[in-house]
Amino acid sequence: MLSEPADTPWAEPAGRRLAEGNGVRAVFLSLLRDGAEPDAAAIAVCVAAGSGRKEAVDRLGQFSGLWEALQPGEEADGVDLLIAHGYFEPDVALDDRQQAALAHLHAALQAVPGVPSGAAASLSTQLRTGRLVEARQQLERLGGQRWSDNTRFWTAMRQADEILGSLPDRTLPTE
Repeated sequence: MLSEPADTPWAEPAGRRLAEGNGVRAVFLSLLRDGAEPDAAAIAVCVAAGSGRKEAVDRLGQFSGLWEALQPGEEADGVDLLIAHGYFEPDVALDDRQQAALAHLHAALQAVPGVPSGAAASLSTQLRTGRLVEARQQLERLGGQRWSDNTRFWTAMRQADEILGSLPDRTLPTE
């Protein structure tokens, strides 16, 4: 069961450790060593990395039962899973141009019959965190392999390309 600490007491030490240059994995594991429960440590690191507390709690809910499924001492595996799924990466506010590009990338996704689950998870994180160039590149690779004759997909992709131009990609250190 996901606990919801009222004031996220571990966020301050998590923020300090991130500011010192430690990655989210190292900070999470250090909070566990300090006595935090895994869900409280995950929420604290997520908040310290820039997400709101409610967002952090809501996102962690998608991983309900994770800690119970692990054996004692396997918490590093759990945090690696959270990292792989972009849990610690905060949502970003996009400007009008980025919002328009995002809308075209969503239109491209809606034009296809299905996206493989692994690609869907990474695309979701990329779109949520504003890594639009990276998402466009991944969609282009998938499109070439799976939907080469899908006119609606390629039209939406071309429209996204026109807007994106050379926007920088965003990343969050994880080590």
